[in-house]
Amino acid sequence: MNSKTSEFLDLLESFLSVYLPCSVGVRPNTIKSYKDAFRLLLCFMYEKRKFNADKILFSDLSYELILDFLSWLEAERGCSAATRNQRLSALSSFSKYAQNRSFEAATVFRSDVKNLPSKKRIHSKCRNASACGISARIYNLLIKCCYSRTQIRRMPEDTGRTCWGRSPMKSRQSRQPRAVLPISRNCFSTSVRGKISRRKSA
Repeated sequence: MNSKTSEFLDLLESFLSVYLPCSVGVRPNTIKSYKDAFRLLLCFMYEKRKFNADKILFSDLSYELILDFLSWLEAERGCSAATRNQRLSALSSFSKYAQNRSFEAATVFRSDVKNLPSKKRIHSKCRNASACGISARIYNLLIKCCYSRTQIRRMPEDTGRTCWGRSPMKSRQSRQPRAVLPISRNCFSTSVRGKISRRKSA
């Protein structure tokens, strides 16, 4: 085994066994999560790139390879965007540690990991909006209206629709609320309906 290979493995072992628990003092669950991230990386390297663990060099961990690894996690392992970002965070933490211990060997690896973007997660509000059959943009508008000075008023029963409008200002001239967004009542989420109920009972 050459020095470069042993350097990678030695740094990885010291990172997981000494640096994280002793120097940083992270929790055991975090260490376990980091170990899982590198176990999956070694599994990917062996299955997809035919690299044995004792043959991996820092130069092998390129931007393209790590990006393929993250895509593999989502496509074949069924990982969510949050889990994918956690694995990337583990690689980023190790790359910083490795660069401080072996600048020449791990500098490119550190640079490649830093350039990898985190993936945005789909917010739960968007999933609820999809379940209601409305777009996320309209759903966010409804939620925003609930916490602003707006009111919900029923249109005539023959239309069967609900309109959103701004509450009339207290002035000498009474202003009529303006209908902004006619939508079906079935499209409201539970939180919106709860807001309506509280306003009616007030």
